[in-house]
Amino acid sequence: MLIDRSLKSAKDLTDLVNEIGFLPLFNVGVPGFSVEEMTPGQWWTGLNDDPWHWREEAANEGEIIYGKMFSNRAGFVSRAWFPKFANYRRDGYDFDSRWEEGLETPRNQNIMEFVRMHPMSMTSDIKKNVGKTGFEGALTDLQMKTYLVIRGFDRKKNRYQEPYGWSIGVMDTPENAFGSEYTISAYNENPEKSFRDILAHIETVCPGIDKDALERIIRR
Repeated sequence: MLIDRSLKSAKDLTDLVNEIGFLPLFNVGVPGFSVEEMTPGQWWTGLNDDPWHWREEAANEGEIIYGKMFSNRAGFVSRAWFPKFANYRRDGYDFDSRWEEGLETPRNQNIMEFVRMHPMSMTSDIKKNVGKTGFEGALTDLQMKTYLVIRGFDRKKNRYQEPYGWSIGVMDTPENAFGSEYTISAYNENPEKSFRDILAHIETVCPGIDKDALERIIRR
């Protein structure tokens, strides 16, 4: 096993992400580099060691950052490494600059505008206001570019304000969640340097990792 660790709690997960910097939730093509591979037999049991619930705990606590950031699938980035990750994934652009230069779609712009006006919005509310056509792909794209993160989870409420149904992701900008100064603190360096620093770090803390596969999931 690439990472010789058995995870039994949300705290174990948080500690590991803080230690190594990055970790996909499910296997996305880098053998041994996912929560899934360190928690066999624990999934969807409803018990305390069920990793499906840990992602909610981790997102709600905010000590590590959660979103669809690896090959369009969910994963975690530590607070220490997120600025470099954002600098690389954004190529040094804030969202408004990308929009002004014609590098973003109207769908992405509509979602960003809504979330900025309504921070901590449930995905169901965003979809209801911006429309469902192309919504899921656009929401994933904005997470892959680090303009949005999953800040937590909530449930819909009935007219008596009683929660019901499945937990739904709550979206926010990292600038609102963690501060603009922090989020863009690596903008002063070349995005390719941020990328190389990320690869070098992961290769150091995970010796033997498949470097080509790792590069594929870190690149956009």
